[in-house]
Amino acid sequence: MFRAALDRHRDRALIGSNFISESLPDGAQQWEHDLPVESLITPIEPLDARIGYVTYWADSDGKVRSARFRTTLARISRRRTEPGDEVFLSLPARAVTQMGRGDLVPAEPNKDWLFRYSGPPSKGFRPWPIFQVFVPEFWKAHLPMAKLFATRSSWWVP
Repeated sequence: MFRAALDRHRDRALIGSNFISESLPDGAQQWEHDLPVESLITPIEPLDARIGYVTYWADSDGKVRSARFRTTLARISRRRTEPGDEVFLSLPARAVTQMGRGDLVPAEPNKDWLFRYSGPPSKGFRPWPIFQVFVPEFWKAHLPMAKLFATRSSWWVP
C-alpha cells in the first residue's frame, strides 16, 4: 500500500534516506547511502527524485548548527569531490524542487548553511515537538502563525 501511494503520488510524495558510517579497523570512517527498502522504491541511477537524505552532521562539539542541501559521498568522507560524483539532495531540497522552486535550493554541493536564529534561547525561536507540525489539531491549536508557512500548493495538508 505504501509503495502504491508513493507511485500514485510520485509528483507529491517524498521519502527519506540516510547516510550511515561504519568504523573500519584502522579507525577510518566508511560512509554509505542507505536507501529506502527496495519494496518501496526500486533503486535506479540517477537516484529516484522522490528520495532525499535526512542526515544532519554535527560539529566537533556534537551540536548541529547547519544544513547541507546537496552533498556527495566524497564530501562526507572528507575526500575531494570529483567531476562526475553523484550529487544527493536533502529531503527539504527535494520538497522545494518538487514544489517547482528548485531555484531556491543552493547549488553548492560542498557547503554547509548555518541555521539562522533570531536571538539567544530565551529570546529566540521557541522549540516545538516535531509531531505537532504533522497533527492538524495541534497545528491549528498551538501554531497560529502557521499560516505564514502555507503555500498555494494543492498538496499542503495542514
